[in-house]
Amino acid sequence: MKKNKVFFGWYIVVATMATMFVGGSVQGYATGVFLVPMSNELNWTSTEFIGAITVSYIVTAIMAVFIGSYIDEHGGRKLMFIGTFIMIICLLLLGEIQTLWQWYLVRGLILSIGVAMATFLVAQATLAKWFIVRRGRAIGISLVGLSITGILTPSLLTPFVDTFGWRTGWQIMALITALLLFPAAATMRRQPEDHGMLPDGEVVNPQNGESAHQEEKSITRKEAMRTSTFWLVLIAYALSSLTFPAVGAHTIPFLTDIGFERTRSAAMLSLFAFPGLLTRPIWGIIADKVDIRLLSFIAFIACPIGIFIVLIGPSDLNYTLVIVGYLTLGISISGVVPLQEIIWPQLFGRKHIGSIRGAVMPFMIILSSTSPLMVSAYFDLIGNYTGIWIIFGSLSLVASVIILFVKKNINSYNNVP
Repeated sequence: MKKNKVFFGWYIVVATMATMFVGGSVQGYATGVFLVPMSNELNWTSTEFIGAITVSYIVTAIMAVFIGSYIDEHGGRKLMFIGTFIMIICLLLLGEIQTLWQWYLVRGLILSIGVAMATFLVAQATLAKWFIVRRGRAIGISLVGLSITGILTPSLLTPFVDTFGWRTGWQIMALITALLLFPAAATMRRQPEDHGMLPDGEVVNPQNGESAHQEEKSITRKEAMRTSTFWLVLIAYALSSLTFPAVGAHTIPFLTDIGFERTRSAAMLSLFAFPGLLTRPIWGIIADKVDIRLLSFIAFIACPIGIFIVLIGPSDLNYTLVIVGYLTLGISISGVVPLQEIIWPQLFGRKHIGSIRGAVMPFMIILSSTSPLMVSAYFDLIGNYTGIWIIFGSLSLVASVIILFVKKNINSYNNVP
């Protein structure tokens, strides 16, 4: 087979980037933009608003169990088309919300089903099948979509919502979802072998029918869950990921509560996403060559450092310190997210990665989904955010220790040609 100029796997990377943009906006960065105006107009507490987000994460986690195995067998293309239709309808309906039960039904339940079918797991599990030796850089590049949405969504959506209202804001998000996810769904393919290709764009030698491609060892979900490595990695990444959903949902309320302007607070949320724009591909490239346990440790430890700096800054409204703190938190999440996507196929292979990630996500999502609700409940009870940020930073510190006990994976490909 003649080698194409551009390996189709890189089109999968671009499509995955689009799904990360939409998923990251809908599930994360838009939450903080809508929290205050919707709660004020509809007379909801912060906890009532965030409660639907928690329900959303739980629904997504449950869906992941079933979606993962389906991806391994059939691919994610049909799922993405159906999920995109569901998301668009729900985002339009959110602009018509009048009561709390409608918010929980549409945002908490139905939209979450669409998100599960059209974004994170489907795209990343598919992408992992298209690369082995270049998997780190491919995943790192694809996750730039999360960074872009983190920069653009708060900075552009906040003034738009403040000017035209939150109902129009949801309608704009529906339009963006349609423009990005339909082309992404059309691009998705299950795995390269289905189309006469091999991972990383390797080609078969017509003389002997062999290739330079080296397949990695894969084990099943059941076999993976019997290992201590599976559970250590799961616990470490779950603890380290607690902070980030809370930061996405509560940065604007947190900073406005202590005296910063709403637009400046939104800028901090964008700043939180900015390091990933530059460093996520770098994290991925390095992960193809360096022990991923060490990289995970570095990403985890940056989180409590960033929280410490952020908490110092507001004491005298020191904007510079707050900037440094959010940049440090941004460096942490820019590493945690791609490394989490890389470490599972690196440890357990790509053949069953959909079902393995489907087993991981319920634990990860349900635990991390509680963090925005915990912050809301803490604030409603105590009246500030300090203590809960300290708790999250401490848990990330624990995660940095746990990851060092993970056994080194035998499926390591560091010899990128």
